Amino acid sequence: MIVVLSLNPMFHTAGQNTSMGWWLAMTTVIFMSVFVGWTWWVYRPANRALMASAALMVFDDDDRIVGPHGDDDGGVR
Repeated sequence: MIVVLSLNPMFHTAGQNTSMGWWLAMTTVIFMSVFVGWTWWVYRPANRALMASAALMVFDDDDRIVGPHGDDDGGVR
């Protein structure tokens, strides 16, 4: 039975993947920390005005075209 299992390439690949389990665990912890930090930053009471203005940004009817350096080149969309 062991000889049959060792000939299966899927078991060989699975064995290689489990050796990198610490890497998967660390990336999960890092991404979860970033998600929790980002969520905390968004829902802070100090950012309420910033998020309210960002939510209304879609409805802003500014017809100026702003260049890459923040200069107004006077063009109209």
